[in-house]
Amino acid sequence: MFLRPALCTLLLITTLGLPISYATTYDAADDFSLLNNPNGPWSYGFKDELGGTFFPYYNTLTTAEGLSLWYGETEYLFGGIPDIDPVIAHNGTGAPVGSGNLIWAPDQLSLHPGVITWPYDIYNDNPYSILRWTAPGAGTYLISASFTGLDGGGTTTDVHVLLNGVSLFDALVNGFAPDAEQAFLASLSLSGGDIIDFAVGPNGEYQRDTTALDATIANTIPEPGSLLLLCTGLGLLGLAIRRKK
Repeated sequence: MFLRPALCTLLLITTLGLPISYATTYDAADDFSLLNNPNGPWSYGFKDELGGTFFPYYNTLTTAEGLSLWYGETEYLFGGIPDIDPVIAHNGTGAPVGSGNLIWAPDQLSLHPGVITWPYDIYNDNPYSILRWTAPGAGTYLISASFTGLDGGGTTTDVHVLLNGVSLFDALVNGFAPDAEQAFLASLSLSGGDIIDFAVGPNGEYQRDTTALDATIANTIPEPGSLLLLCTGLGLLGLAIRRKK
């Protein structure tokens, strides 16, 4: 009896280690835009608590150096950058941006937690800056994230990856890249509408908390040639066994 295609796929990916290709790859830095929020499957915002309500950012800013920012309501700016709200920033200039201890490399994305919530304008526990990705459809996705301390003064943040509000990964970033790096890699079976949150919190101290995030999500599929070869071979083997019986 011929094996079902789903079984062939499972054997291919988990047992035989044959080549895997990617139908679509979502890159948080490459896909970054100030035009819309949400921006395709990506959303930019914050949470008062790690498992709490997600509030989308609604303000954008481009600094004199060309750094692009999403943030909420703010009371004042420090050096042209919102200083008390959580922020997501991206350097799309093609050249290093920043000064002193804080330099963004070309195409680098970063998150910074905040000290005040929008729209309530009250002080509370420092909110988490959140980069959210919503699965456009069902499938197996390879999720990769690298959090690194970007502030040369010494970053101190807590970083997380969550699936539908449930933590998959929790770590602390203490120091400056490349020594201060926390990485996450997992292959997950997701349904359409499932939510992956990449979160950065202050780890008890708000200053010097700019944390770089390199995040990609790829919809994995077996290479067609390998899948066809495997299924054909297994099918012929099953047919031979059946005839022998």
